Amino acid sequence: QVASANLAGPSHRWVQELNAKERSPCVFLSELDDIVDRMKIAINVRTYDTNRPVSFSVAIDATKVAQAIELSSAYKAILGAEHPNHVIDVSGLSKEEIKLQMDKATKAKASEIKVVIMSFQDAPAGVTPNVIVAARPQSNNEVSDFVPLVESAATHVAEKMNARFLNWAVDGVSIESNDVRRSICDFLSGVTGHLGCTDVNHDIKSWRYQIIGGSCVSLLGHFVLDSDLLRVAGVSNDLLRYKDFASDLLVLKLASSHTLQKLATLLAAGETDFTAGDIGCLGCTLFMMRLHLHSVNGREVPSKHRAIYLWASMLFLTSIKGVCVTTKRNLVSDTIPFMFLMARSDVPKPRNATSEPAEHKFGCCRVICNSFTTLGFAEINEKDERRSGMQYKNNFLPSRDPKKGYSSTYRDYVEFNQNKAQPSAGPVHIIDEGVSVAAQSWKEVK
Repeated sequence: QVASANLAGPSHRWVQELNAKERSPCVFLSELDDIVDRMKIAINVRTYDTNRPVSFSVAIDATKVAQAIELSSAYKAILGAEHPNHVIDVSGLSKEEIKLQMDKATKAKASEIKVVIMSFQDAPAGVTPNVIVAARPQSNNEVSDFVPLVESAATHVAEKMNARFLNWAVDGVSIESNDVRRSICDFLSGVTGHLGCTDVNHDIKSWRYQIIGGSCVSLLGHFVLDSDLLRVAGVSNDLLRYKDFASDLLVLKLASSHTLQKLATLLAAGETDFTAGDIGCLGCTLFMMRLHLHSVNGREVPSKHRAIYLWASMLFLTSIKGVCVTTKRNLVSDTIPFMFLMARSDVPKPRNATSEPAEHKFGCCRVICNSFTTLGFAEINEKDERRSGMQYKNNFLPSRDPKKGYSSTYRDYVEFNQNKAQPSAGPVHIIDEGVSVAAQSWKEVK
């Protein structure tokens, strides 16, 4: 409105009309056919070589919303309730009938939205590498059939189109842990050609807590991983008593060369009663945490090096005693799938096979509005899709301000996808009509 009044730009009303013309069906319409249709559109937009299959992953994550039942004139529906009453069509209903429907919906308000984002290994210049294809309002940590439904949709689309479904990813503390293990077993058995995995960023954030804030002592052989050494070495208290649990940047700062230098300086000073073994084991643990992240998120890293870093860091970290078994299990649940993904020739960007795209979607939405309702998410998502499209189309970069939470590494993620000078992918060329994907990759993986 300010730009329109002072710079002779388009009026606010005209912008609203343009938005209405570009509006797609509500993202909460997420039955099988709806998801399939959106996936097909996304693949068609990102297909620029008909002789080359499009490889994609699916990121699944949930975000909290303010509980509210609202009437949307744009979607002609009542939004805000849990699935299956999350989208109540009000077309042709009277005012009294609409009020009655809203009263019924109030009995089960949604407290979070589970979002599905399709993420591509490659996309034409000026096209975003990811897009929302489904979203379902639900209760907190609700157990449902949503993940198998998304798997079915992605598998169907890959079979019908010139595309390959690589994997689906969730955060390491999600309720889909059983689905992840089931998907890995099905892949290794040759039943399916796609994997399920946990997110490396979430897993290392969990390891950070186990090392510096766990409920019991962590042991590496005969040495204790004493996190108080970090305080003595002068590491910032913001990294040790963190308040921003969502930030990936804080983990990178903790497990950094700067921290290792502080530990080395502490050892050289010889002013403490701690041995070289105590300090060395803590430093090696931080190094392995960073190496695990680098194996997936690093730029211009050869695929074989990625696999070596991933496997070595997993073996080291899971050998630590006193760490919660769930944390170890989640680390294994990201290592096994990515060992197979990194071996493939159609996976040059393993980072796009994590759940990180979902995190950045939430971060972008929270920048626009920190707290939103179910309807608010649908409206903000439309804005963010247009903003993201213009960003990649014109090669713009986000703000240099690292911000907090999921937004702290967003700029690095955009630069990673805009950088076309990516290293060669793995050596295994998957043949769709051949034996199982696991069997084709096994020689290189082992």
